[in-house]
Amino acid sequence: LISRETNGWSALANLSYKLNDRNSVSFLFMPNLTGTNDVASFESVKQLADPVTEGRRVQNQFYEQRKQMIYQFKSEHFFKGPKMKVDFNASYTKGSSIVPDFKVLEYIYQIDNITNQYYSFQFSATAGDGFRRFFRYLSDDIFDSRLSCELPIGDQTKAGVRKIKFGGSYLQNDRRQDLYEYIVRQGNSVLEPVLTGRDSVDVVLNTDRFIVENGTVNYVYERLQRSIIGKSTVKAVFLMTDYSFFSFLRFSGGIRIEQADLFTDDLRYFQLGYKADDKRRKNDLTFPNVLPSNINETNLLPSANLVIKALDKEAIQINTRLNYSKTLARPSLRELSDAAIFDNEFRTVIYGNSDLKTVRIDNYDFRLESYFKNGDNVSVSLFYKNFINHIEMVFGNSALTWNNVGKSTVRGIEFEGRKKIGKSFELRANVTLTKSNSNVILSVFEVVEGVKVYTPTDEINRPMFGQAPYIINGIFSYNSEKLGLTATTSYNVQGPRLVISGIIPGFPDVYEMPRNTIDIKISKTLAKYFAVSVTIRDLLNAPVLRAYRYIDDNGKIASIPGGPVGEKDFDRFRYGTNYLLTLSYKL
Repeated sequence: LISRETNGWSALANLSYKLNDRNSVSFLFMPNLTGTNDVASFESVKQLADPVTEGRRVQNQFYEQRKQMIYQFKSEHFFKGPKMKVDFNASYTKGSSIVPDFKVLEYIYQIDNITNQYYSFQFSATAGDGFRRFFRYLSDDIFDSRLSCELPIGDQTKAGVRKIKFGGSYLQNDRRQDLYEYIVRQGNSVLEPVLTGRDSVDVVLNTDRFIVENGTVNYVYERLQRSIIGKSTVKAVFLMTDYSFFSFLRFSGGIRIEQADLFTDDLRYFQLGYKADDKRRKNDLTFPNVLPSNINETNLLPSANLVIKALDKEAIQINTRLNYSKTLARPSLRELSDAAIFDNEFRTVIYGNSDLKTVRIDNYDFRLESYFKNGDNVSVSLFYKNFINHIEMVFGNSALTWNNVGKSTVRGIEFEGRKKIGKSFELRANVTLTKSNSNVILSVFEVVEGVKVYTPTDEINRPMFGQAPYIINGIFSYNSEKLGLTATTSYNVQGPRLVISGIIPGFPDVYEMPRNTIDIKISKTLAKYFAVSVTIRDLLNAPVLRAYRYIDDNGKIASIPGGPVGEKDFDRFRYGTNYLLTLSYKL
């Protein structure tokens, strides 16, 4: 059972000033504050010798406060002599997250089915996760700036646009997370590993037990503290051209050079100067040591796009597009940090992987699109993507972590269209069908003196992590300028997608199953300057279902080796329907 309540507010203030016909500046301020209260209870039972039943119960209470203060500056300039356009954007986001008290209670009990009373009760570090309280403080400051210059090439002709673009960007993210954990341990009664009796959990955790009696401490809190620091800097320059050879043939493309520096470490180990191979870099429990992680690399990212106008008439225009681009995805600072943290969403411990590599992607696209005079359009696209070092969430040593997969591919087809119905109604739809494949090496995973050891056992092919076999989106909207009224209903569903990879023998994959979502938004202008809107998110409140699933080499659901057959629930919960009321004022 999960109960979640979210409250928050946000605002937006934007000030724009046009200096003259060629220069303008604008300032934006947007604060966002949210609070989430999450209470969850899980229970599993199994029958022992009749009439005794053993149960495992987990109860969590999680409250988080998030704050984002966003400041943005934008300027646009046009230099008449060279006919050059210059855009500059800069933003600073000061973010924070505070978890003032996150409680995790786990215990094992045995109950007599006849008397309905506890037969025995286990509560200790060896009986599940015991009783823990977490206090967490995260600061995440991001500065992002971009400069873009656009310059025409020669005199513009009837052939179309001819220009070059160049510029650069700078992105910096400074992150720090302070973690405080309190674990209930038995005091001097070390010879009594479990508590037995008919006491309920409330009696067992009575505050009277946390005192000294006759020189013996029944229960004590053990305090653990860890601070994780991280910094990422990405600098980039680019040069590209947009050049029409003829009225029916246009090329755009160029190159982008990125230099990235990512670093994360445990603050205490960093200040003490511990080297990466220092055995004192201990993690929690039996997880791998906390090592410093540093990615320092320079990448060349080319792109090319060719547009051919197959038909160009007043009533209809048909274009053909051929695209190629090289892109990448770097691991986040959280994914790179080896520190083990109990996660509220998955209800288990998650630790990072300081060995993660950057994901490199080659993208190939072919698109055929038609535009009609009345505003309707339709398109079909074929695509192929090749991934090197794709990042997956995986089971690792009784917890969750992240890992790279050597090679993955995605290919598919996408249909997209827009249809106006009368003067006020419009329908947009998008359907994507994909076929993905990852070449995965199954390994026995061990931690030997804090070092990760992988022993390969098998090589398989299965769907790519996070990739759904189909995605369907639809938007139906109504717009009346006369009434100042707009209404939009959107629909989304996607096929089962892999969310936890079972690369360790005995751990099946976990898939998130299809979920239908409907969102509604209605907006109405009031007088000249005011507007009000109502947004309903996830109207159906459909459950999120994540299930164990084993896919064989033929892509079919099969028996899980050494485990359950077919699909079994990993977890099931609902986010709840959100209602948002917005009032805006425009000068």
